[in-house]
Amino acid sequence: MAIISVKDLRKNYGQFEAVKGISFDVEEGEIFGLLGPNGAGKSTTLEIIETLREKTSGQITVNGFDLDKEPNEIKKIIGVQLQASGTGIFSWTPGVNIVNANTATPTVNPTNTTIYHVQLNEQGCINEDSVQVRVVRFVTLNSMPDSTICLTDQAQLRLNTNG
Repeated sequence: MAIISVKDLRKNYGQFEAVKGISFDVEEGEIFGLLGPNGAGKSTTLEIIETLREKTSGQITVNGFDLDKEPNEIKKIIGVQLQASGTGIFSWTPGVNIVNANTATPTVNPTNTTIYHVQLNEQGCINEDSVQVRVVRFVTLNSMPDSTICLTDQAQLRLNTNG
């Protein structure tokens, strides 16, 4: 059984058809990517699977849960990192404190606030885009329950390969 199954998915915005009958299966343990030009419906497809956007038609199951009948069960088993996730966390961080340390491991303090330790620059900031994105990805992956499906939108965006 596929861990994610999408059959004839369609999403319309008025007369504009953003997703045009896409179908695919993702098997457990498989790394799967949606490729296409800007405006092809990749982000919209992910947002529908993530229960963040309504579909026009089609059928989606995630780990056997039907999107139409059990969206809350799907929400319990997926981790999501949206395309827009990123640098906003560094200017407004409810429940997350970024502190100066040389490690990258979460700890929980007595107030149940998760503290993510990262290396800051001389000004006490994380100002390199790729480092900010890595921290957000770390937070996303470490906040997911066990046996979770991880969905990321443009996972390579703003990442460099130099460190």
